[in-house]
Parts: sequence; C-alpha cells; structure tokens
Amino acid sequence: MIQPKTKAYLNYLNKIGFGKRPTEHVVDIGYAGTIQKILTSLTDKRTIGHYFITTTKAIDGPTSGFIGHLLSNQEFGLGVPILDRSLFIESMLTAPHGQVVDITETSGTTEFTFGKKTVAQIKYFKLFEIIEGATTYAIRALQNKTTMTPDELNSYYGKFVSTPYIFPQSARELFEIDDSISGLGTLNPIDFFKA
Repeated sequence: MIQPKTKAYLNYLNKIGFGKRPTEHVVDIGYAGTIQKILTSLTDKRTIGHYFITTTKAIDGPTSGFIGHLLSNQEFGLGVPILDRSLFIESMLTAPHGQVVDITETSGTTEFTFGKKTVAQIKYFKLFEIIEGATTYAIRALQNKTTMTPDELNSYYGKFVSTPYIFPQSARELFEIDDSISGLGTLNPIDFFKA
C-alpha cells in the first residue's frame, strides 16, 4: 500500500520540478520541520526550510537546514504567542480545497483526495478578503518602510490571540482547521484555547 503512494508522490514531485536543483527550498507553516524531513528522506535531496518560527526539533543537519524568519529554536509554553497559539496562523493560511489525505496516479495523471472541508474552506471567499487586506497592509508597510521587530510582532499578535473573543462573531468560524490526520479532527483555536 505504501509503495504505490510513494511512487505517485515522487512522480508528482518530478512533474513539478522538485529535485532538479542541488538544494531545494521549501516553505512550511509548521515549526518542527517534520514534513520537510520526510520530503528530504523520500527524495534524497538537500532541503532548506523557511518557517515563521522553528522549534528546538528543527535541527540543521547535512541534508536539511531550517530557517526561522521571525524566531528560531523556540519551545512551546514559554510565552511566545506566535508559537504557542500558531493554530490561528495555520487556520488563516489554509487552502480552499481541504487537507490532502491521499494521492493516486492513474495513467500518468496525479490525483489528490481531500478531506472534508472546514467552514473556512466552505466560506473561503471571506477568508480571501482577510488575506487580501493583510497583503495590502504588507505592501503599504513595505512602501512606507514600516518595520516591526520579531518581539513587536509577537506582542502585537499576542494581544489578539490571548483574547480571541474580540474577533467579530462572523469571523470566528473561519479559524476552524481539519487535523484529522493527527487524529484530532476539526479544531477551532478559539474553543481549543478557551480564552
């Protein structure tokens, strides 16, 4: 069962050009590098992972490098909201089609099977408006040379996620994420943290 899935995934990676360079750069929402490590192991390619934050589990080695662009080598539970409450970021950066739960290949065509859609994916048009607003803000901040240090950003983010009930009622449902693969089912950080 594993062999056909691995073959389908490797064929897909080849089709999109992954592995053509000596070192491949990957972007991940996570923080420990688990997916990157699996990708490196499957392809035998050196990878450099780019993350918001990395934890102490993301350790550089001969085949993998990890860059935390805001913070590196952090640990959960030490008062770093952008890590401790990273589910909020993860829910905002979801894809509109749901979580990938399977991959198959039929006659050279790669097909993905997706899990159930969360409210955020069903109402992706609302989430897209938030993403567009954040993008506009980021562009204006760059144009105006407005900067934030990692500590300032962490503090700013922390104010929202420590009291998430300040989010408008109509936006709260958008934080829902599907974590079925880990066995946790559907989560909403507002309920999960009971803040």
